[in-house]
Amino acid sequence: MLIAKYSGCKTKTELQACEVCEEAKCVKCAQQHLTELKSKWKAIESKVNDITSTKNKKQLLLVSIQQTVENQLSILEQVYNRILEKLKQEYEEYHKQLSTSKIQYNNKLAELDKRYNELQNNELFQKWITITDESVYYITK
Repeated sequence: MLIAKYSGCKTKTELQACEVCEEAKCVKCAQQHLTELKSKWKAIESKVNDITSTKNKKQLLLVSIQQTVENQLSILEQVYNRILEKLKQEYEEYHKQLSTSKIQYNNKLAELDKRYNELQNNELFQKWITITDESVYYITK
């Protein structure tokens, strides 16, 4: 133990080394210094705890956002696939209808060609055409 005049408070008293910074201080100043350091330590510790808490909350929020995004993407993918499948089915149906219509058109056309050819080969029809043409000729004259 050392008794000397301490420059901080200008008193001649027993000096002791600070437990933290190892500077020689009087007992009263050393205790006050230690109290200030503890107060600063608690303030820093509180800030660290606040920052850690905020970080943890943000990490939880980020995980929640990621899950929400993944869920929404999954829903969008399902909707996309349903719409795509429906469009494919509609395309196939329209294609089938178009093919059927084309076949029906070709069948009707073939039937009309056949009837036309039958009429062209029918003598009675040919006479009627000739008479009709002559009547029209005389009427228009």
